[in-house]
Amino acid sequence: MRKNVLVALVVALTVSSSLAFAASTPLFNAPVKFGEGVPGRGHGRMAVDGQNFYATFGTETAAMANTNGRIQDAVRIVKSANRGALWGRSTALQTSDFSAFPVAFTAVDQFSARVAISNDPLYPGQKIVHTIWKSTESSGVDNIYYSFFATRPDQNGWSAPVKINGTTNVMNGAELVVTASGSIHVVYGSLTGAQPAETLYYTGAQAPGGIFSEPTVLPLPAYQMRVGEPALAVDSSDNVYAAYVADSKSVYLNKKPALSYNWSAPQLVADLGSMSQDLSLAVADSNSYYIAVIGGVPTESLSLMVTTDGGTTWRARTLIADHSYGGITSGPSVVVSPTKVITVASETGTVVDWNYTFTGIKVWRSDDNGATWSAPASVKGQSNPRLILDSSNKANLSVADEQNNDGSNLLWIRER
Repeated sequence: MRKNVLVALVVALTVSSSLAFAASTPLFNAPVKFGEGVPGRGHGRMAVDGQNFYATFGTETAAMANTNGRIQDAVRIVKSANRGALWGRSTALQTSDFSAFPVAFTAVDQFSARVAISNDPLYPGQKIVHTIWKSTESSGVDNIYYSFFATRPDQNGWSAPVKINGTTNVMNGAELVVTASGSIHVVYGSLTGAQPAETLYYTGAQAPGGIFSEPTVLPLPAYQMRVGEPALAVDSSDNVYAAYVADSKSVYLNKKPALSYNWSAPQLVADLGSMSQDLSLAVADSNSYYIAVIGGVPTESLSLMVTTDGGTTWRARTLIADHSYGGITSGPSVVVSPTKVITVASETGTVVDWNYTFTGIKVWRSDDNGATWSAPASVKGQSNPRLILDSSNKANLSVADEQNNDGSNLLWIRER
């Protein structure tokens, strides 16, 4: 009898312990609208500097002089000076909330704008706002442009845009990361070879206003013909990481050491057989990386690929099993705090007889490298969740309130 009681007590303590150590479900404030008239997938990235939050998104406008009154895609950057509670007027990139933006192109890709924040390497205590976007010239050629916003004796506003893709053609959107000291790193998709295959190019500059390097091809896995848009991250030592999907089935990771333009050979993270092209990458330090993906055969799962040894070994942590991406309009998003608290957000849905049913935007949290997860938090919205951590390591989420509607609102949802 005593033995049975002891066994029961041990089991109860074990269950209680596992529950006690699972991370708490994050709680979120009511959403705040920061953009309107936006395609469901039309918002790009966010950046945080203390109380100042920045967000990019695409929209349509007839206000540009070079359009002759025609509706045309545009990109916008908006700013909140109080952690997302209130947002500045959603003005076009040409007349952003910061100052006049000197650009007039034939067409701007409304999905292409990215934004990042760094210290100003020339003026201690000042910040730099970096942005890139893709534009189609009158010749029909797509190019990528870079500009930075600074408050300096010789500059108070945006710098003149610089084309950074050299002579390469641009196939899909570019991703941007900057280091704390202000070096800039961009990876974008293109075509190469006599029988064109998709590939990734890298270009970078050591400081805002510096000369960008000639674009070079990232080392990619052999025989691949299709490469998804990359996800980029940078660690505190200024090493840069690029994750991507090859041929719609395999996840790879490349690394670039600080102060170098050379990338490592690709590391195979996972071969899932079939997967969404969208993924998200977060880096805690030079050994701990996290990649959120949706994929698998015969059924797909929402998973977090985790390494704690610099990519030598990877472990799949499943958040949702049998999670079909057949109707999902956007990939997951992952962020990690300096103490390795992980937050993942994803659109969720089910497919029955080829019919997709949206079931919500969910947010999970883990404080043990994904071994256990909190119960999911449900937040308002329907498409394209993007996560970022603020200076207090609280999660902030941008999301579209509709999936496939050019009149969507963009919502900013801040963790309590």
